[in-house]
Amino acid sequence: MTSKCPCEDLTGQFAHRVHSLDLFAQGTTLFAIGLAKKVLLADTVAPLANLAFQTPDPSLVLSWVGAIAYMIQLYFDFSGYSDMAIGIGMMLGFHFMRNFDTPYISSSITEFWRRWHISLSVWLRDYLYIPLGGNRLGVARTYVNLMLVMFLGGLWHGANWTFVLWGLWHGGWLAVERATGQVAGSRAFAHATTLLIVLIGWVMFRAADVSEAMGVYRGMMGLNGLATAPDIALAITTESLLFLMLGLSVAAFEPQLNRLAAHRLSPVSPDALTLFNTAIPTSLMIGLGAFTVMKMAEQSFSPFLYFQF
Repeated sequence: MTSKCPCEDLTGQFAHRVHSLDLFAQGTTLFAIGLAKKVLLADTVAPLANLAFQTPDPSLVLSWVGAIAYMIQLYFDFSGYSDMAIGIGMMLGFHFMRNFDTPYISSSITEFWRRWHISLSVWLRDYLYIPLGGNRLGVARTYVNLMLVMFLGGLWHGANWTFVLWGLWHGGWLAVERATGQVAGSRAFAHATTLLIVLIGWVMFRAADVSEAMGVYRGMMGLNGLATAPDIALAITTESLLFLMLGLSVAAFEPQLNRLAAHRLSPVSPDALTLFNTAIPTSLMIGLGAFTVMKMAEQSFSPFLYFQF
């Protein structure tokens, strides 16, 4: 996580910034990637999440599918929005801080909050946690500060008990990790445990009220039955399931994808190098952009999730 407040990153740029065609092209590419995240991944899996949360007493399968779908929807909706904003800023000569750093590869909740919504995390740390005393006033006060900061972070999203409980859920786990260290066992086990904790929290975050969240939790524990009613099952499309799998794959292998995107091969032929660095990436971006536009044309208007906060 950067040590700077988001506002400090922009202060000098208002006085002086550099414009170039290269920066504009990079910004356009980032904007297109962000739009694709939103349209192709977030919006396509959204019906699965909506179905699970709008169905009274959802079954075991529907509850888990819906919760995982929302986990993917929220990430690609918000990271796509951030990529688009950073891309537009780059077109205008601004360099905004990165807001997401592959959060779903985290092996602890502490690491998750270093990677998720980085601008908010930095703000909470610099303007709430540190002024409250941080970890300088003793162990007990440190735990209280963590809980209080995450309580306020939850309340920042809206005056709803679901957001308050979501914030306290994360604050509690941050305090537990502070007291005991990271999850014991292999990194794979710690990663799986962290994802489960995050997923459980997202259910409360997504639900319209606590009662709706508890219905999904009961379903995830198998208390609402295992099978999904036929009429509800028919509403689950193959397209949504396929894009859910794609979203999971992208989230899981995002570090490798990022490295691949930044990597430059060095073929023997300069002409081959030019072809790789320009024609192939450009054709891929044009294809991705065209597919995104076609997808937008066939679906109804879908605002960004974070517009409501």
